[in-house]
Amino acid sequence: MGLGWESDLPEPVVDGATLTYPNVLPDVDLKLEANLKGFSELLVVKTPEVAAH
Repeated sequence: MGLGWESDLPEPVVDGATLTYPNVLPDVDLKLEANLKGFSELLVVKTPEVAAH
């Protein structure tokens, strides 16, 4: 099993157990959070226009 991204990721912002990679796509952040079971990932969509795609 692997986790990858098609391009280089920007420098993450670290907040405790959470890494936020800003603008991995236009107006989309990638958040990774370490937890007791492993990790979780979340794409944060910042605008309704981007969400429509």
